[in-house]
Amino acid sequence: MTADVQYEYDAAFSFLAEDEELAVRISDALLDRMKVFVYSDRQKELVGKDGVEQFATLFRERARVCVVLYRKGWGQTRKGVKSLFDSCKKYH
Repeated sequence: MTADVQYEYDAAFSFLAEDEELAVRISDALLDRMKVFVYSDRQKELVGKDGVEQFATLFRERARVCVVLYRKGWGQTRKGVKSLFDSCKKYH
């Protein structure tokens, strides 16, 4: 990929429900310098769409960086979430 690729988001967060408050706090701290995707803030954008496919597209193509707030159980709560990251490009 070339350096002039434009992304819709600078960072997209994936996390368990228990970590939503932390994800929002981090996002809020970054908002003055980055465009950040946190599902709970933008879920209206995904309503009525294939969630797994939408997340795959988001993490693969629309975000420069994928941030995982990992804890035991992450990747087991949503169908296919681990495969989303397995299919993500390692470098942009």
